[in-house]
Amino acid sequence: MTKEEISLVLEKVGSWPQEDQEEIAEIAREIEARRSGVYVLSDDERCAIERSRNGPFASEDEVNAFWKRHGIGGEALAKTPPSTLISADRIITL
Repeated sequence: MTKEEISLVLEKVGSWPQEDQEEIAEIAREIEARRSGVYVLSDDERCAIERSRNGPFASEDEVNAFWKRHGIGGEALAKTPPSTLISADRIITL
């Protein structure tokens, strides 16, 4: 595709419905992130992260208490490599 063809397509994008414009913007962000190694969050993604920070999640102390009650905690948890997934019923080292 030539630069002229790309320019023509991009000019048409302005006349598309908002939903389609948002979709093409998301695709373009993903391609740019893949090429540059930097992903720029959309406003929706930024809002979702902010909501999750203010949501009903357990504090680090509550999580540690949970693991301690189930026999996984303290020194054993501190020695867990960062590539380890811990769920309620198993530990998986990647």
